[in-house]
Amino acid sequence: MFDNSVKLCVFVGLAILCHKFLDAEATKTLLNSLIAIEFFVWLITASLSLIVFVFLSSIFSLCLRAVNIHLPHKVSFIYTSMNTFFNTLVPLKGGIVVRGLYLKRHHDIPWSKYFYSVFAAQVAQLGFILVLTVALYNSSPEMRDIVNVSLFEFKKRASSITGATTYLWSALLVSFALVATFFNALARKFVGKLWSGLKFWLAQPSLIFWLLLCIALLNLATCLRLWVSFSAAGHSLSFSQLAFIYCAIALGLSWNLTPGNIGVREAAIVSLSSLMGIDIQHSLLAAVVDRSSSLLVTGIVGGTTSYVVASQASEEKVVP
Repeated sequence: MFDNSVKLCVFVGLAILCHKFLDAEATKTLLNSLIAIEFFVWLITASLSLIVFVFLSSIFSLCLRAVNIHLPHKVSFIYTSMNTFFNTLVPLKGGIVVRGLYLKRHHDIPWSKYFYSVFAAQVAQLGFILVLTVALYNSSPEMRDIVNVSLFEFKKRASSITGATTYLWSALLVSFALVATFFNALARKFVGKLWSGLKFWLAQPSLIFWLLLCIALLNLATCLRLWVSFSAAGHSLSFSQLAFIYCAIALGLSWNLTPGNIGVREAAIVSLSSLMGIDIQHSLLAAVVDRSSSLLVTGIVGGTTSYVVASQASEEKVVP
């Protein structure tokens, strides 16, 4: 039943992705500009999106090794593709649950070890971006100028924020505190596991090296895709502008509150670009190109792997 539901979700999901791509207001408005973009540009951005898939699966495989689970790279790529596909359809990164269910069912990977691996990958990515941001800010005068000017512009625009927004944030913080208190015992156990995992990582320097290398290459591929998208839109970003936009998005949108952060990421790109005086038409077109290439690979690769895995699982109840 679950496998049939997954197969149905593949077709429904592909229809939703096509609808978002073809019927989005930004796509309608910029359709002529999108058509005018050379095929070679689409090939580059789609290739970079595929490379992102490869490094995501490598990072997940390395994090599983930290808990003594050796998942073949091919299998890791398949399940990571499924994860990314369903993350685009379900809010709060629901693809993580789908991938975990199949790994538990077919490879007997415990949920505790699975979630630790997911958490380790998220922490490593955020830590890398945070260190990169601080390093760039301290070493690049242009980066500091961009950040300071952007913060000044943001403060001017944020002066119109109402008390309702402040109340909302206060309510969220109070809710978080209550939840943290309620799950206090659980949190202690989790921290204990984190400490055990940290000791394992420290004992495996080569594993840390390969993990950081994969994370660096993953971010490089994503950065290049964004830079190519802006260049195709008619605006060549400087290194500092690219670093500012990418690091701000990577830190601020690390968790998908909406399915795939579709619309949210694009709005963030346009907003951050406008803070630096970049024309809205250029940034909007760049955001659509970046998203379109990502959705194309996600739909084809993620949709195909999801359907194939669900079909095989429905034919074989037990997979060794």
